[in-house]
Amino acid sequence: MDILLWLTEKSCKYISSFGSLSHMKEENFKENMANKCVDCEVERSCPYSTKKIYLEDDALKAPLYAVHANSTKENLAKAITTGSYERCVYKCDNKVVDHMVSILEFEDNITATFNLSTFTKD
Repeated sequence: MDILLWLTEKSCKYISSFGSLSHMKEENFKENMANKCVDCEVERSCPYSTKKIYLEDDALKAPLYAVHANSTKENLAKAITTGSYERCVYKCDNKVVDHMVSILEFEDNITATFNLSTFTKD
């Protein structure tokens, strides 16, 4: 949203937005999954594996500072085995939407759309 404001150099007059949490919910937790990624039988094939996201060399390189202020391999490994990042995404207390669409109208009749999706690397 900050980038849209920066690009338009205008104030937003109207916004309409909706989304929901439809996938990362407990009802999508499968029998062979575990409450923690480090204990999970399907962790290697799971796109939400904290081990893959935060520890592998070819990982997405998510903002590691969000996991630990000093994001060394050792600190990250500890965070995903003993901290809040150890939990399966399907067994968390997550209340954040996993997909959303927004339509905005700025001053001078500038319009924009913004799409958020958990299901893409982009």
